Amino acid sequence: FAGQWSLLVDDQAAFFEQVWGVPPDKWASMRANKDSTVACCVTDPRGMDLPVAFVTRGFQEATGFDAAFALGRNWRFLQPNMLELNEAINGEEFERPPFQEQAASAAAAARAAKPLERPAA
Repeated sequence: FAGQWSLLVDDQAAFFEQVWGVPPDKWASMRANKDSTVACCVTDPRGMDLPVAFVTRGFQEATGFDAAFALGRNWRFLQPNMLELNEAINGEEFERPPFQEQAASAAAAARAAKPLERPAA
């Protein structure tokens, strides 16, 4: 999905500008995912339990979870905000080792098989 991030940004440009007031000069850095302009986590609806397929640099900075930790996990590891409660509910997610290389390869192959389609204009 990382290679298709710019398509998602382009598709949602009007929404970002209208609702969030993101000025056009931020688009280049946001499209390139070079800074922390946007904290975003994208999940794969085709995967079991909606695994995280992509995170922006802003997501990594805002949450403190790097991509290696987040990829392949269900997004619920982010909730709730109370550490003790989060550990009780999501303990198994935190104990799971970082995303393995072979799983990353399998996920990349699955994404390549069905690329993100832009809606018709």
